[in-house]
Amino acid sequence: MKNKMDIEVYKPDPVILMGSGETFPNSGTAFEEAAWLFPKPVRIAILETPA
Repeated sequence: MKNKMDIEVYKPDPVILMGSGETFPNSGTAFEEAAWLFPKPVRIAILETPA
């Protein structure tokens, strides 16, 4: 059991925010370069929002 004075440190994973311009086919290299920076396995979530 942990002492109530112990504090767990949460380190969030990196986040990349991209707009609609980054969805063009030639943006694939940007996605690949970013993926190398993330811890493996890479977890991806896509959030679509109305224009």
